[in-house]
Amino acid sequence: MSEPAMPPNDLEAEVLETLYGFLHAGAQPDVASVETTLAYFTEDFTGMGTGPDDYYPAPKAFGDVMRREKEQGPYPGAFDVLWIHVRELRPGLALAEGQIRFEINVGAETEIVEPRCSLVFEQHDGRWLIAHFHFSLIDVVQAEGDTLMDSLERRNRELERLVAKRTAELEAAHREARIEAALERVRAHAAEMLRSDELADVAVTLFQELKKLGIAPRRCGFALKQSEGMGWQFWHTTNEGQAIERIGSLTEKQIPEFGEVFAAWEEKKVPSFTSVFAGDDLSRVIHLLIEQTDVNLPDAEAEVKLGTYPEQVCFNFFFFKQGALLAHTLDPLDADQRATLERFAVVFELAYARYEDFRQLEEQVRESEVQLALERIRAQSLRMQHSSELIKTSTVFHEQLLALGVATELSYVWLPDEAAGKHQFWATWTDEEDGESIYRSHAITYDLDKSEPYTAACFAAWESDDP
Repeated sequence: MSEPAMPPNDLEAEVLETLYGFLHAGAQPDVASVETTLAYFTEDFTGMGTGPDDYYPAPKAFGDVMRREKEQGPYPGAFDVLWIHVRELRPGLALAEGQIRFEINVGAETEIVEPRCSLVFEQHDGRWLIAHFHFSLIDVVQAEGDTLMDSLERRNRELERLVAKRTAELEAAHREARIEAALERVRAHAAEMLRSDELADVAVTLFQELKKLGIAPRRCGFALKQSEGMGWQFWHTTNEGQAIERIGSLTEKQIPEFGEVFAAWEEKKVPSFTSVFAGDDLSRVIHLLIEQTDVNLPDAEAEVKLGTYPEQVCFNFFFFKQGALLAHTLDPLDADQRATLERFAVVFELAYARYEDFRQLEEQVRESEVQLALERIRAQSLRMQHSSELIKTSTVFHEQLLALGVATELSYVWLPDEAAGKHQFWATWTDEEDGESIYRSHAITYDLDKSEPYTAACFAAWESDDP
């Protein structure tokens, strides 16, 4: 005979008494509270928690987990039943459904979770015990009113968006790293320059690095502004990226079509400028470059002769303080490519400024060396008391030329005497004796014959204003 049904209010009160007792015991920090908690379970209790492995086939399994947690962090907890509904399934069997807020103290931090729960209660000897519970966290991805398929589709779209965004970020970071490496290689090559003719080799490096970045220049290089009225000096590669020694210079008057480019550089209001020439306009510019300037464009000349010159060429100029970086392309550059080339121009400007400082310092050192050599020759000249001492002056002169790096086998002091019809040479040269270099000097007198070509040339130069 089954037990009579309990009035709803009494049923709910007794079930909640068990539920609150279970929650209160579980919130205590000491290990001893585990046994108190387990006393609220039936012997055949099972349960499921919020974690993927939180399945408890018996009270002992749940007790083992509780005991380990309290040993790891004996911190008190708190709970609040947000809402709960209790109903009788049949006499002696009840179901409670609701949501509970847990505050879990972990050191100085407090974690808050609000799982939903369902608990099955069985009545034993007049007391309600927990036969089963199931706790689950709300899926925040599934919006109110959504089906599971709706939420899964939305979550997949969001994942695809996040993956696409992250992929784009990684690709951008990878490209940026490649650009930085390319900039550094061009900067390093430019910074190592000791002579201006090495700009041809730097242009080759620039050509190679641009190709690696997917920018296909027809040719590239540098245009350097010369002193007022001297125009522009050009250094760049062939179409295959090979070096061309200084290809020449041109002025604005020679190529009026480049007037806008040069004006833009002078105004310094924009970082770059592009002139696009096609058809007859391109043909006219190429012929002007070949015929009106000393520009050396061997590949362009060959293409003109063969009739294979392209229909269109974009002359791209990227400005820096001393001139412009050049990149000739068949098609217009996009915004990212222009931005990349503008960065190359900035990097080259800094490296070229270092080269100019180094060259200026070398010139100053060289001038000091020349002045020191002149002073030594002047001092020796002032010490002379007789013309025979010109031998010493000639020796000092020869010695200082060699010290300045002037590769000379013979040097001399020339003294013409037109009245006597003679001219005398005080010569010095370097000789080897016992493995050592020594200076030898000798004075030689010749009859003066101004009709002799070499002598006539010497007199012409001597009588001119040219030092």
